[in-house]
Amino acid sequence: MTVYPFVSSFKDRHGKVRYRYRRGTRQISLKGEPGSPEFERQYELAANGISNLSDNHRANLIDRYVKSSLKRARTRSARQLVPMDITEPDVVSLLELQGWRCSVSGIPFPLKNVDQDRSNHAFRPSLDRVFPHLGYTKGNVRIVCEIVNLAMNNWGEGPLLTLVKEMRANALAN
Repeated sequence: MTVYPFVSSFKDRHGKVRYRYRRGTRQISLKGEPGSPEFERQYELAANGISNLSDNHRANLIDRYVKSSLKRARTRSARQLVPMDITEPDVVSLLELQGWRCSVSGIPFPLKNVDQDRSNHAFRPSLDRVFPHLGYTKGNVRIVCEIVNLAMNNWGEGPLLTLVKEMRANALAN
């Protein structure tokens, strides 16, 4: 039998057994029975910090994010005269490959409507060119949090990691 950390079960008012993922203050309902493909998918999303939005709502948010980020990338690539060959499926597969997390910080991307909740703007997904002069090309793009991308804009990943290390040391010292 598979063990699912942070999962508990309870009987609802109709006597049906329900499952939920609870970690800290986050609580996410899980659909299906343990061991079923649906339950496994729901558990994986919950463990990665993604609430179980309806598939349609989730697809709409992803579609909106992908289209808007590609539109901004096309504009920047034309202005900066760098190549652009990534497509919507490329961006979606990157998001899935990265487990819906920032590739630098590991912070999960919010799948809420970030337009309505401005507190999530800093952590929304953003396309990052690993080597800016190579443009938005397959193998040169990763998805990071907006705040990470802005911080790396002028100085790159090295100074950002140094800053984070020093901030952590300072926090531990105080």
